[in-house]
Amino acid sequence: ERALKADPTHVKTWQYYGLWQVEQGHRDQARVNLAKIEQLCGATCPEYRSLADAIDGTTTTAHIVY
Repeated sequence: ERALKADPTHVKTWQYYGLWQVEQGHRDQARVNLAKIEQLCGATCPEYRSLADAIDGTTTTAHIVY
């Protein structure tokens, strides 16, 4: 959360935070992060797709886009 306060437009931080929330079972909060990623880079950027897939359960969170 501190990283997001320092740079609220850092897409990868939103992605990582969302993936962590999926791991913790907080899919609703991960969807909030997904919406923020969509605002920042659109629904076709790799970070969006990675988190969307994790939320949907089609990938594991081990597939983080670097």
